Amino acid sequence: MASNVNQIEKLDMDELLSLKEEVDTRIQQLAKSELDTLQQKMDRLKSLAGDRKTGQRKDAGTKAPAKFADPVSGKTWSGRGMTPVWLREYEAEGKSREDYAIK
Repeated sequence: MASNVNQIEKLDMDELLSLKEEVDTRIQQLAKSELDTLQQKMDRLKSLAGDRKTGQRKDAGTKAPAKFADPVSGKTWSGRGMTPVWLREYEAEGKSREDYAIK
């Protein structure tokens, strides 16, 4: 390794740039080769695993029906997740959440 460093130190700018191009090309070749090898291994493993569906998102569930409505804006809330700002403001005024329940 030390002898390689000594040889590199003796190179001029053009030789170094040429060497850099060769090294970059070789790195790309090796990376592509390794990627191809990994892809072949993954394909083989997938075939061994059968028809299992992996990596696919589960469909979102059905949308929950609205339970509360803002009489001013008409916006609704299902009662799930964070309480909407409009309902928090009404509650801060001392009103009950049930006053806005959809019946």
